Amino acid sequence: SMSELNDPYSPAYDALKPTPKSADSTVLGFLTPAAIAGISCGAIAFLILVISAIICFRRRQQKKAREAVAQGKIANNNNKDPDGKMESNEVADEAPEATEQIL
Repeated sequence: SMSELNDPYSPAYDALKPTPKSADSTVLGFLTPAAIAGISCGAIAFLILVISAIICFRRRQQKKAREAVAQGKIANNNNKDPDGKMESNEVADEAPEATEQIL
């Protein structure tokens, strides 16, 4: 009878046996290096997207603020007194008696 030692198909059986994977081919037992690379690239791309969105949002807010300031300056130029003096929001111009009481 034939045994494993003299079986002519023994090398083929050995080639088909599952080989245990080495410990460094997976991380935490389920992530391969390719999966880790994919996850890290996705995380980096997500961070870049979030940072870009924040920068664009802030720039848009700054632009709106600059436009509002420019509109405010134009509006202030239209509110001149007939004698050419600019209107002021200071308390002394509007209520001189209030500043006399403080002094």
